[in-house]
Amino acid sequence: MIRSNLKNSFMTATKWSTTSSVMSACLSLAVLFSFESCDLFTPDAYSESENNITSFDSRACSFMTRDFIHIDTVYSGSDTTVINDTLYIAIQAHQDDFTELFDSLVFEANSEDVTQLSALFDSIATESGMITRDTTNLVELNEGSEYLYFNNNSGGEHTVFVSWAFNANNVSDYVSIDFVNRSGIQAEVSTQDMPLSTISGCTVEYLANEETGEISDTPAIKTRVTFKLDSNPYVMRVKRTQFIAGSIKVPLYLAILQND
Repeated sequence: MIRSNLKNSFMTATKWSTTSSVMSACLSLAVLFSFESCDLFTPDAYSESENNITSFDSRACSFMTRDFIHIDTVYSGSDTTVINDTLYIAIQAHQDDFTELFDSLVFEANSEDVTQLSALFDSIATESGMITRDTTNLVELNEGSEYLYFNNNSGGEHTVFVSWAFNANNVSDYVSIDFVNRSGIQAEVSTQDMPLSTISGCTVEYLANEETGEISDTPAIKTRVTFKLDSNPYVMRVKRTQFIAGSIKVPLYLAILQND
């Protein structure tokens, strides 16, 4: 009888012990899953927030990725008018006998260079190489370093954004930008950082493989540099690596926006 009671007690204790272990395990799993949920939620939320491109960069993105000709049809009674709005300014980068001299003037400026540098400013300003703020500038490049005239009349920070028509050969290229004033002094760079939100929030598709027709996507903005500019004219030096695009010239899409 005692043995039976002991047996029953042992079985009951074992049962409660097992139940307690199961409850404990369930509780541990609940806590674990709770932690896991937090761990999973936080990166997702972070990733989502990182994809929220700023309104400033979003505006630049629209300049880099939009259709460059807007076609609209206007109906007036029986008359139909098709309107083509050009959404860019086409300019030719300036390159002439001053090129080699300008490179030395810009980066080794001294008082004796000012007269020659002023002559270069005037030469570029009177030709077609004038870049405009708050629009898409389609810049045709030839080779090496070339120059654009920016008739700046507003001091403060300005950000330059650069893109182009991508293909498999040029998608990894990059473009460097410099600003120089009439005295040969380079503009100070505030930042060259590319926010993650701009990388992920402004992309464009391109033909990655002509044989297979494979389409891929890439960040649309390849250069994003913010400069501190005075309210004076500048020459912008545009220097690219190389666009391996056969005999077809690849124009740059370039936009200058003044920071808030």
